[in-house]
Amino acid sequence: MSANNRICLSGNIVDEPSWRYSCYGRAYYSFSLQVKRLSSNVDILPVHMNQELRQPFIRPDSAAFVEGEIRTCNREVEGKKRLIIYVHARRLYAKEIESRNEVYLRGRLCKAPVKRFTPFGKEIADALIAVMRANGKFDYIPLILWGKNARRIIAVPVGSIIEIDGRMQSREYVKQYENGAAEKRIALEVSVLTLNQIT
Repeated sequence: MSANNRICLSGNIVDEPSWRYSCYGRAYYSFSLQVKRLSSNVDILPVHMNQELRQPFIRPDSAAFVEGEIRTCNREVEGKKRLIIYVHARRLYAKEIESRNEVYLRGRLCKAPVKRFTPFGKEIADALIAVMRANGKFDYIPLILWGKNARRIIAVPVGSIIEIDGRMQSREYVKQYENGAAEKRIALEVSVLTLNQIT
């Protein structure tokens, strides 16, 4: 696995794996993994795997443990480019263990973070880091930071290398359009627990 990008998840499989695409003669499939939080809320996270990892235990309501990386790509959806975020599985096991959601990322802050406040006055910052793969390509991964970490990231210059530990989460929001229409969407991001500035 990449030294810059690691994720470990354990949870329950939500749906049957479905074919996504083929690359260099190898088929890739995806399924959703339900991961519990300490608060008892759940995150529904998309997992992609190659055909060699597809095994009989990967079926709805089965427990699974996933090790891999967070990957991103730009894809055209309804005529607009959208950042697609998913977990690229390197290893998959049939394991029923305590819920686990651990992310480590090391990358370059690639745009100025934006600080905002919740309706209850909590500080939040949104940031984006570029994490390099072994092949030299980059994944652009959104971060959300709270409290002290939100205040710290605002002071970090764009282009700096940072490393974080956190968890991947899903969040439902409503997209408002100029014509008054509204659409429910799911955002995927990494919630930061610890933050270190390297350069």
